[in-house]
Amino acid sequence: MIKKLIKTSFILFLVICAINTFSQNKTFIDSLKTIAETTKNDSIKAQRYKDLGYYYLTIDLDSAADFSHKAIAYFKEHNYFSEYAVATFLLGLNYQYQGNIDSAINLISNLLNESVKEGDVWQEARCKHFLGELNR
Repeated sequence: MIKKLIKTSFILFLVICAINTFSQNKTFIDSLKTIAETTKNDSIKAQRYKDLGYYYLTIDLDSAADFSHKAIAYFKEHNYFSEYAVATFLLGLNYQYQGNIDSAINLISNLLNESVKEGDVWQEARCKHFLGELNR
């Protein structure tokens, strides 16, 4: 009887923690959306889009892809390669989570080529690692 009460109490505690964590993340995501929608600074807007692309990966893959595409377009247009690479990498993860492995491989292969051209060895290594995971 006591074991069952302890077990039930522990499960209830975990559920409450999960709900609290989700509501904190929702508040944070709502704050990012507000900043992205209201700021006049395009660079900050693109950064928030990139952040939203990341946070939506576990909530809504379609929204995550939309935000990642917005960030990618801005960073590519303004030649911010490191931020462009991060946003593109997030989109590759999104494709992987959706089961679109071929799209993920194509996207990250292109990013790998761009990383080589840019001389960004860190992004190059990151792409090679991710491609290795995708091809397993």
